[in-house]
Amino acid sequence: MKKLLAVSLVAAAISAPQVYAGNVEGCVTAINGVKDGDLVKLEALETNGKDVFAVELVDADGKEWEFTCDVATGKIIQQESEVEAADEATFAKMAKIDEKKAAEIALAAYPGEIEEVEYEIKADGQPVYEFDVEGKNDAETKVEVSAVTGKIVEVSIEKWEIGLEEDERR
Repeated sequence: MKKLLAVSLVAAAISAPQVYAGNVEGCVTAINGVKDGDLVKLEALETNGKDVFAVELVDADGKEWEFTCDVATGKIIQQESEVEAADEATFAKMAKIDEKKAAEIALAAYPGEIEEVEYEIKADGQPVYEFDVEGKNDAETKVEVSAVTGKIVEVSIEKWEIGLEEDERR
């Protein structure tokens, strides 16, 4: 199943309308070398002026992971774990900002409608809310807000996405 999903994601990326397939195969290979599981989503993003892929994987225990890879090289540049909700222990133990306040912060900087929210744990253990904000002209911006400080820690512009996670939709 994992191979079929990986091949499907690679094939879809190569034929995407706003294509820049880059080194998606290298990215998938790098991820498979770090974590075993099923690939469930692939996004092409621009983060800090750099083209990256964000790939989500679900491991055998049902835990979700997000890997960010450099489009040019296919190398992993960031790995985060995800939790189902803000009240899970790994997220809640450090969180000082609730989801409502974090959403207000994201929308003040990037007006629009929140389409999805994820609860992520950065490599350093910091919990962040990741909001997918649909703005004008259907442009989607991913805004990560620290659950500790309330500061925006990362912003990405989505170019395209393959795969959906209905449980994260608003």
